[in-house]
Amino acid sequence: MLICEALLLDALTHLEALIERLEEGEPISHQVHFSLERMIWMTDQPLAEDLSEVRTLLEGLSREPSSHRVARLRQAVESLGPVGPTASALANALLDSAVTAVQGESREPFAGQLEAFGSELATLASLFSNLGAGGPTEGFREVARTGGQQLELVRAALGKVEEAVTGSSREGLRQAGQALVLAMNCVAQSFREMERLRALGGRVSCVQCSHSNMPDRTRCQECGAPLPATKVDQEVVLDIRIGGDGTSGQTQMTENLARILRACEQYCRGTLEVEAFLREVAWLKDLFLRAQRLGLGEGEEVQQAIQEFQAALDLLHRGGEHEERGLVDTGRRRLWEAAGKLQASA
Repeated sequence: MLICEALLLDALTHLEALIERLEEGEPISHQVHFSLERMIWMTDQPLAEDLSEVRTLLEGLSREPSSHRVARLRQAVESLGPVGPTASALANALLDSAVTAVQGESREPFAGQLEAFGSELATLASLFSNLGAGGPTEGFREVARTGGQQLELVRAALGKVEEAVTGSSREGLRQAGQALVLAMNCVAQSFREMERLRALGGRVSCVQCSHSNMPDRTRCQECGAPLPATKVDQEVVLDIRIGGDGTSGQTQMTENLARILRACEQYCRGTLEVEAFLREVAWLKDLFLRAQRLGLGEGEEVQQAIQEFQAALDLLHRGGEHEERGLVDTGRRRLWEAAGKLQASA
């Protein structure tokens, strides 16, 4: 389809030249990141292709621009084969038969494809309805309900396609076909998002680089940073400040940090309800207050770190209260940095 083979590859060629200049020492990082942001936006559009791998590689490239990463990205883009205007083979066949019917050929193939595609839509509607009512989390259920709404747009576009074929209107078919393609690709995008939420149920994101790791890992596969634990056995009051093994000058993972970071990750990907997330934030706020009463140290640097830690907690609370996952993601990163400063002042 080629948006992958056309727009993305064209943008990648431009990006490759920019990164070569960046590696040679030219101060053009802002141009590189602008190009990357544009490509990431492209992968987020409703398309027939599943561009999740391409998007992950783009995000990694944004963190660390290099020719090696560009080569991996180009390979991923070029491996995307054409699937047709939509991700549904029946929808694609229906559109093909509609074009031939409008051109004056027999309408029997179109009638057959219309019936088959109608059956597929009925099955999809039932599936979205069931998942929207009984999905594992509210985030998952919301995606399913959105998919059901998009399916209604497909039905409306399908009615316009049928009208165009009946009236032998090529312009009507062009407009209705475009609407059908967009709506079906939105449906496909909802399915991919549900699959992503289901697959990420047990995975752990790195606080440093956001790489998604298998739950049995203790350090990030991408950058080697310590990962939030998947289980917390006990509460240690000063565990906020006193870390375990780690490199000097870097934040060290602790049980309580692991617990709140894990809650942030689960909330951001839709596997933890907002009420449960706010309870976790309230728990850490109370724990931090108790730690302050026991004494976290004196001096200007310590007080600055305490203020930054408290501000990060407030950001997490606001993000959860207003259901703004971007604030939560920013808050967890600031919390991580503030915790490192507290540990360094110990």
